[in-house]
Amino acid sequence: MAMMSTQLGAVPDHVPQDLVVPYDFVAGENMQSCPHAMLARLQQGPRLFFNSSGQNPDGSMGFWVPTRAEDLRHILQHPDIYSSHQIARYSSLLGESWPLIPAEVDPPDHTAYRKFLNPLFSPSAVKAMEPAIRRHAVSLIDRALADKQCDFATAFAKPFPIIIFLTMMGLPLEAFEDIVRWGHDLHEGSSLEQRARGGRAIGEFLGAELARASATPRDDIISRIANGEIDGRKLNDDEIMGMTFLVFAGGIHTVTASLGFQCLHLARTPELQRELRDDVTKLPAAIEEMLRVYAVVNSFRRVTQDHELAGVLLRRGDWLLNSLPIANYDPDEFEDAAVPDTSRKPNRHMTFSFGPHFCLGAHLARSEMRIAWSEWLTRAPPFVIADDSATEITSGTLLGVNRLLIEWN
Repeated sequence: MAMMSTQLGAVPDHVPQDLVVPYDFVAGENMQSCPHAMLARLQQGPRLFFNSSGQNPDGSMGFWVPTRAEDLRHILQHPDIYSSHQIARYSSLLGESWPLIPAEVDPPDHTAYRKFLNPLFSPSAVKAMEPAIRRHAVSLIDRALADKQCDFATAFAKPFPIIIFLTMMGLPLEAFEDIVRWGHDLHEGSSLEQRARGGRAIGEFLGAELARASATPRDDIISRIANGEIDGRKLNDDEIMGMTFLVFAGGIHTVTASLGFQCLHLARTPELQRELRDDVTKLPAAIEEMLRVYAVVNSFRRVTQDHELAGVLLRRGDWLLNSLPIANYDPDEFEDAAVPDTSRKPNRHMTFSFGPHFCLGAHLARSEMRIAWSEWLTRAPPFVIADDSATEITSGTLLGVNRLLIEWN
């Protein structure tokens, strides 16, 4: 899952030297203070460049980086040319080889898996969950407001999606503290050993809960997955774990990261806070624009056949990094792309990806964010950053906010 190495990889012969651009997506200049502004600058460079210092999911060095939204849409719309197979490799941390389903599966198998999973995260299914989502949001907010400041990351952004995950899956809320610790190790661990430890702990926990759900099913998502069938065939153990781990990995960190960057933006723009407090109907559009400006996911694809992209020859086996944050700053797609505009229409951002792999949990994520900010802006006084020097931002495959101190009068 690493994206950067201290050593440059050998540049393949088919890569033009003028397109070789070593770029540190993890610890490069200002990548741990204002990563989106730095990624936006890449729009000023080549339409497609080769990052010779980037590390791929298989440990090899060097990947292509498309910068234009049009090219990313083409890539994401053609899984036959740009494969998702083994792009994340979470299972390798557990010493196993199952894919994240459906994220690491290409059509036609991908289509069958999405058909099975889509109803679990449909607009109507999410609507039924909204009272519980709001109840948990209010509880966390009221707890935070008992003081005059809080670390938004630990008080709300991290626990909120974890609690929603446990609730919708039908998992015990008592596991909350463990999930927080394991999720930190998995996504933010400073070493491969720490990430593997977090992954194994999560895998063991989910495995035990899946066994329970298989033996004594209930009306919850984990029971539906544990006892699921596709075209009359019962899902096997690898498929069941791949789906369940995907819901965990995809549904927690991305919402946490998005909420963190959105809070950072709101705390720095009191006029936007005031506007949204005065007119809550503007909130959905504001959230969409903050999703565009602060996308958090970079995902890999692997080339399956020789071909040209943007006039550049790509060879079978080449890796590409699809950086959704970069695409969202494409000046051909968004006028004044670097300037947040909460009235922007249309807003064809790619934060939830595009094509067959469009985010399975997009409806749920939007619901969580809408409810979270409607309650924060209703219940909390105007808030500002308490100590900007204490803000911790991480970059890499996933961007995030690990620490954000805010205060209110």
